[in-house]
Amino acid sequence: MIYNPKNFYYTDIFMSLFKKSVISSLKNLLVLISIAIVIALFFIHNNADKNDFKTAISQKNLLHTSKQGESLIIKSEIFGVDKQGQPFFIKAHRTNYDQNKIIMQDVYLRIFIYGDKETEIYAEKGFALMDKKQIYLEKKVKIDMPDGDTISASSIWIKFDKGIITSNKPVSLKSQDEQLSANGFKIVYNKKEKILLFMAMLRQI
Repeated sequence: MIYNPKNFYYTDIFMSLFKKSVISSLKNLLVLISIAIVIALFFIHNNADKNDFKTAISQKNLLHTSKQGESLIIKSEIFGVDKQGQPFFIKAHRTNYDQNKIIMQDVYLRIFIYGDKETEIYAEKGFALMDKKQIYLEKKVKIDMPDGDTISASSIWIKFDKGIITSNKPVSLKSQDEQLSANGFKIVYNKKEKILLFMAMLRQI
């Protein structure tokens, strides 16, 4: 066999190019695998949120899967059962978290004051103190009662631990027949009593 250094030279070049090609292919493969893992984790996380949402949105499931006084936070939505055994749901367009304080913008809240009848509450902003089981709402607060009446207020406090909604500022009540105003109100919906009390004398607007 005749020794030809040129053949070895070309062979070395070929092997070098082959190795570079293999390494490049492996890098591309690793990138694709990484992307696939990220996408898979994203969908798994989203599906978990959806499953939790489906579980929590059902009153019966929520009551069976959550203890009284506990809550479940999913992104900008809060589900829970108050100490009265009543489920509640809070949703905000924007939220910021500061330890136990959740600052909310464009708030929607659904609670069950009178048994299975929903009471819906809207406000431009507010905050929730999760450790104290309290929510403060302000600016264009509107409470849609189960009987069709609407209460409007500048601000309200909701105390889930005591089953109380209260305001000490001017409020108005609009029903089918009349519109009244007062210097505050108090809703009590605990196990002992369920009352709606307006402060000071109501006057027709």
